[in-house]
Amino acid sequence: MRDLMNHILFAAPSRLDSLSRGFRGRRMHLEMHDIVLGLAVVGLVALAAWGLSYLLRMQERGQGLAGPLRLFLALCREHGLKWSDQWLLYRVAKLQRLPDPARLFLEPERFQPINLGPLAVHAPRMQALARRLFALPPEEDSAEKAAPKAEPTRQPDASEPAASPLPLVAPPEIAGGASGQGIPAG
Repeated sequence: MRDLMNHILFAAPSRLDSLSRGFRGRRMHLEMHDIVLGLAVVGLVALAAWGLSYLLRMQERGQGLAGPLRLFLALCREHGLKWSDQWLLYRVAKLQRLPDPARLFLEPERFQPINLGPLAVHAPRMQALARRLFALPPEEDSAEKAAPKAEPTRQPDASEPAASPLPLVAPPEIAGGASGQGIPAG
């Protein structure tokens, strides 16, 4: 009798089975890609939670980002630099092996094409950044640089006396006159 009772109790479908049967489709088994997708989602959630807790701990300690990088990013933000300009400056700092990338904001010579190495292809952009950061005057065209700027010639007015082609000579009173003491030769 006991065996019959166990058979009836354990063989009868439970209420949960009958309730969940409506939610199950024809496909009742899990495939491998379902398991991989589920593990990936769980892993990403765990990684995001760990990263958030790490950042919050660093903020509580007052550390956050490393000092030199924090200063560099703060200077970029204060100067209103775009993300692409910030990235270019950071790459230049790494190329020049600067321990503190913020030194770029102090040393305009680091923006010269000769100091850019393989990043010299960005020389025009770097020169524009240098002019912006250091308030340098805009560069002139090379044709203007080669030709010296001539003073504009001024035509004398009719009221002005004509310029004499003779050299000016000091009157004898000023040049030493009767005393014989002239202006000392320099």
